[in-house]
Amino acid sequence: MAQAAPETRLDRLFRERAEARRREAARLALAALDALERVGVRAVVVGSLARGRFLGHSDVDLFVEDRGALAPEAVIAIVERAMGDFPFDVIFGDRVPDADRPFILERTLDAADLRAP
Repeated sequence: MAQAAPETRLDRLFRERAEARRREAARLALAALDALERVGVRAVVVGSLARGRFLGHSDVDLFVEDRGALAPEAVIAIVERAMGDFPFDVIFGDRVPDADRPFILERTLDAADLRAP
């Protein structure tokens, strides 16, 4: 069996930066989920952050299961305040075809998952 090449300084730098960005994404996603929950919106994190495949260029994907009485624009404004300059996408469940839901919801993270050590 061939041995893996040793990690270079550049590899280590990329890995450390990607991990720091993942931690920041998780912190901001939790803030967004908490802010949404306070106004009665149910949402979860989906995509690369939920699947454990978050990279240095990834964004945060939020799936809104129930936006309550809020308009989509109000939900997005809440997420924008929580996420700041960090890139994100908001997917509204009521706009997703039933056939696409299993793929999107294959793996999710809620606020409790993001708080776990």
